[in-house]
Amino acid sequence: PLVIVAHGYGNVPAGMAWLGENLASKGYVVAAIRHGDQYLNPVGLPSGLLNRPLDIGFVARQLQGDAGKPFGIDPSRTALIGYSLGGYGVLTAGGAPLDASGPLSRLLPSDVLAPHARGGAMAEAMLAPNVRAIVALAPAGGAFGAWGTSGLAEVRAPLLLISGDRDQTVDYATGAREIFDRATGTTRYLLT
Repeated sequence: PLVIVAHGYGNVPAGMAWLGENLASKGYVVAAIRHGDQYLNPVGLPSGLLNRPLDIGFVARQLQGDAGKPFGIDPSRTALIGYSLGGYGVLTAGGAPLDASGPLSRLLPSDVLAPHARGGAMAEAMLAPNVRAIVALAPAGGAFGAWGTSGLAEVRAPLLLISGDRDQTVDYATGAREIFDRATGTTRYLLT
């Protein structure tokens, strides 16, 4: 099976090595993406909001295709794991379409967001195919209304959310708790 790991905003894949190395030692093929957002760069977060799920979807499609053959990847079994902004990314790439008319539109220009949002011509590029499980650690996205009121209900893969209820960076109530409450289209678990 393929496991794609997405790090948090301003972080690097080595920050999640504890998890990736452990999974690889158990026989999973782990792809830890190096996302290009830049910490404290004013355009870093908005570009990360668009590029994070695009990166995840692209890597999934490549490794489920010819690029994954040398690694013996089973293209029908993919899991997504993300921390913080990576959690937002795996939820979006895992099936929660973005809402072009919600608060997210204040962070991204509408001509950039709309084609990638629900119903947009490029929305398919945001998705990772064959996702069988999603794990989101302290997931971001709820505070800026990324998926609107119904987007999270479109996630179909089983979902595990892990978050602290006193997180000072990603608000628990609008993060993991709200995501859990809205992801009604799948079996889901919340570890607080």
